[in-house]
Amino acid sequence: MFFLHLPETRKVHFFFEFCFMLSFLTKYYKHIGVAILLSLIGSLFLLKDGVNINNALDIWFVKNDSIYENYIDFRDRYSTDEVVVIYVRSGNIFTTDALEKMVSMCSQIDSLSSVKNVFYLANAPYIKNSFLGPVVTPLLGSLPKTDEELIALKSKIETIPHY
Repeated sequence: MFFLHLPETRKVHFFFEFCFMLSFLTKYYKHIGVAILLSLIGSLFLLKDGVNINNALDIWFVKNDSIYENYIDFRDRYSTDEVVVIYVRSGNIFTTDALEKMVSMCSQIDSLSSVKNVFYLANAPYIKNSFLGPVVTPLLGSLPKTDEELIALKSKIETIPHY
């Protein structure tokens, strides 16, 4: 511990801390191994009695509560964590031609039987928080047709950090 208080560089401090930890492990490796083994055996006894872990968030909500109903709706829409992100390079996606190509490609991907949902700019969900829980609304009502609508879309999306 004396070495930790010397005014030397961080690398030297790390080296001495590593050496101290290594010497501790080599000195007490039998005790550490027995403690790990006993904790594993103890956890097997807990599993034998039917103790299990439940990560469900349902227990934190009251049934028929509006917050719970929003949570269920959100969970039903976005339950999977198996996500594939496809990135297509484009000079400017805020053109009617680029948006129409995006809709066409995403419609073809969505028609595949193994694909559950396809989210893209035209049908992207806008998730905002309220005192009743997450509220999901469409980001766009329809694709913009005019240059003014494209500029308004671009400025709207640039104000949303996760887009």
